[in-house]
Amino acid sequence: RETPDDRAAFLHLLSEGLSMDDEPFLESALDDRRREVRQAAANLLTRLPGSRLSRRMAERARACVRVEPGVIVVEPPESCDKAMERDGIRARPPRGFGERAWWLQQIVARAPLGMWGEPPESLLARRIPEWDSEIKLGWVRAAVLQRDPVWARAMFAWDPIADLLEALGPGEQQEVAAGFTRDHDLDSQLIMVLGGVAPPWREPLASAVLQKIVKVAATHPWNLDELVRLAGERLDPGLAPLAASCSPAPP
Repeated sequence: RETPDDRAAFLHLLSEGLSMDDEPFLESALDDRRREVRQAAANLLTRLPGSRLSRRMAERARACVRVEPGVIVVEPPESCDKAMERDGIRARPPRGFGERAWWLQQIVARAPLGMWGEPPESLLARRIPEWDSEIKLGWVRAAVLQRDPVWARAMFAWDPIADLLEALGPGEQQEVAAGFTRDHDLDSQLIMVLGGVAPPWREPLASAVLQKIVKVAATHPWNLDELVRLAGERLDPGLAPLAASCSPAPP
């Protein structure tokens, strides 16, 4: 009886304390007439490896992807039927994507990560002829949807996006972001990654960011606006002595 926007908003609230007790209600929400509601329900069901949706997605993934020694063999789906659309697969691809590639990526994204039977590093080391980026982008999305820290760590090394950091605890999130800050030039990707790290920023992230500010200030100070704003908003104020010690200028 609620409006579509409110129905979607109510579903998002179930993400806290999500369990199999919610599964029957979420399964019924897959029949909602509004796409936003169906997508929200499918996203939550993807986090429940025992859900009926997860089992259906695992079956679809096994029909498309076969893990063999040294190689992953892929045969994308030929069509997107109504049952797939009900489970959150969008039939129409975004511009620049082929249909089969788009369906494949979404199936992999919603299949339970435990079904692959190996650690992500082992799978990432295999050759994936023709469909490499589609499979790996699917794993990135799966790590985000399922909030799996092991997969998030591995996929961040392949595609460093801020959404993957949400699967990590606050301490590890900051350690991963610190390493990325040290090794990466100041650009929009670094700003987006740091934007995904919850405050307050403590060591070692604070040191990495402060040292980056000092380094860039010496060569390209006009590039610092966003980084300085983030640092000002998110650094632990108790680290003021650290900031002073990093600065080549007086406090």
